[in-house]
Amino acid sequence: MNSIGPLFLLLLCTSVGARPANLIAAAYERADAAQFYKHLSSDEQKEYNDVARVFRKMLVAGIPTTFHDFVRLSNAQYPELHEKLVVHEMEMNDREKTLPEAVRKFVNARRSEVDSWFLDGELNEPAFVRSVKLTASDISEMTDSDKAALFEFYPHMKELLENKHFQKFLAHPDGINDNLRAILVSSEEE
Repeated sequence: MNSIGPLFLLLLCTSVGARPANLIAAAYERADAAQFYKHLSSDEQKEYNDVARVFRKMLVAGIPTTFHDFVRLSNAQYPELHEKLVVHEMEMNDREKTLPEAVRKFVNARRSEVDSWFLDGELNEPAFVRSVKLTASDISEMTDSDKAALFEFYPHMKELLENKHFQKFLAHPDGINDNLRAILVSSEEE
């Protein structure tokens, strides 16, 4: 089952409240996923975060996973949360099917890259940096209507593209430099 993939969840694991702590994570936070999380009770949010911690360990260990795996992982400990996640997953998949083809292609391309980010439990910096660069170049090739659909789907993506550190990184994309690091550390400072 092709679901939202691990990217959002990996980056969400650094979240503070309902908003991810860094701008790259926030850029890939789907509007519907953010709303789902905000509507959970505080106990359910804690349960969600417990599952996210385990899920993140799986991703970092290099285990290929999807959002469907996240949903299944919640079942054993948190059956009520699991029921909500099952419904949410179906709604998310339905929503994704309505996106323009170029946006679906973009989403699927970013998902497929996540598995290459961790090799033997270590961040594969070139693969991560490549994904970040492709984010900008793929969006620049979209039509205005596709960009509008993408920005509705990922409401903070435009904020990332317009960020001064991100712009400087794109001018000199030589690895995780100070500009990319500034985006990864926090979006609160901008």
